[in-house]
Amino acid sequence: MGEEPGCEVYLKRDNPDKGWFPDNYYLDICTPKEEYIHEYFTNIDDAFRYIERITDTNIITADDITALNSAWSEEYPDANIYLHEFQEV
Repeated sequence: MGEEPGCEVYLKRDNPDKGWFPDNYYLDICTPKEEYIHEYFTNIDDAFRYIERITDTNIITADDITALNSAWSEEYPDANIYLHEFQEV
């Protein structure tokens, strides 16, 4: 499993029989209150539900995250939510 956030590289070599690296998504958040949150998820719906819980915002698609990022940046310019998908190699 490899992560290089600055270059947007998220890779894994998975083995379904052994269950190595089951996570498919990495969530990186800086809230308007400057709280930093990092979590891993197996599926995107779990990531969306997690974002909903911590932001009290309905998240159905990635576009909802983009809209939330825009709203947050008005309050604190460095606030953001990045949801990265791991690619299997």
